Amino acid sequence: MVYVASGAVFPDALSGSAGAIADKAPVLLVTRDSIPASVVAQLQRLKPYRIVVLGGTNTISDTVRDALDKYLATP
Repeated sequence: MVYVASGAVFPDALSGSAGAIADKAPVLLVTRDSIPASVVAQLQRLKPYRIVVLGGTNTISDTVRDALDKYLATP
């Protein structure tokens, strides 16, 4: 499992970090409209079965949300 938040809106990452800690999961930072190459590399390495997106569509676009789905591992 990984948590994803916008690096531009720190309260989302801050509030979600407690859940990430409880799940022993990383918090990865994206922009509203793209997934940085370093985050793509981590998603490919981690092969998460679940991605928790922290924040609404004003913070992380639907395009990015849809793009994140392709990094989910299939059971």
